[in-house]
Amino acid sequence: LHKGQECSMFEGQDVSKLERPYSLDAGFLSAIEEDPFENLLETGDLFQNKLSITCSKPELELIRRLAELIGTRAARLTA
Repeated sequence: LHKGQECSMFEGQDVSKLERPYSLDAGFLSAIEEDPFENLLETGDLFQNKLSITCSKPELELIRRLAELIGTRAARLTA
């Protein structure tokens, strides 16, 4: 999403860490899923501390939803 021509996610930020393979492992995605949707503070901290990316509230909401979708898909594939 961050590379899309019409997408403005992480605009003006260095996303090179995000582009590395396996930079978002299962533990990272699981931590995002466990973060309460009301504030998503832990998700913001994860992105800031691990990837040096500061996220807006809409970006955090999208990240949370994507983590849920990835987790659901993984569960279905292993069932």
